[in-house]
Amino acid sequence: TALRRAVDERLLLESFNFPFIVDLKYAFQSEHHLFMLTEYCEGGDLHHYMKRRNYKIGEESVKNILAELVLALEYVHQNGAIYRDLKPENILLDGKGHVKLADFGLSKKLAGGRDGRAYSLCGTRHYIAPELFLQKGYKQSADIWSLGILLYVLLEGY
Repeated sequence: TALRRAVDERLLLESFNFPFIVDLKYAFQSEHHLFMLTEYCEGGDLHHYMKRRNYKIGEESVKNILAELVLALEYVHQNGAIYRDLKPENILLDGKGHVKLADFGLSKKLAGGRDGRAYSLCGTRHYIAPELFLQKGYKQSADIWSLGILLYVLLEGY
């Protein structure tokens, strides 16, 4: 259910403490809803950042964004989770332009940690790794495929 996924997202965010992952400040729950308050990221999301610049953000900016994303994904993976929805809309920027990976709604803590597998077909169509369509299970490396697609989008636009 949607509430179960939201609770899982909250639990995952509560367990994280990393500079390039959005910080969960507060969460509360009613019978049917979960409300989460995260840190404010005044730079907005990466999609709108790119759009304001006609999808030309320069290689130096791309290098910085990619480096911080790699560190964020490494942290997620080291903590036994898979992100599963890497795309510009889920990457926020703080006031200094640093990355804040956000929206962990499709993320999953893997049984078996880093060696675990996920089986659900989920994510955003253009960023989904091919192995997800095989329905034989996939590992954290699916996030690396999405990172590669994101790198292409950052360099070349949509």
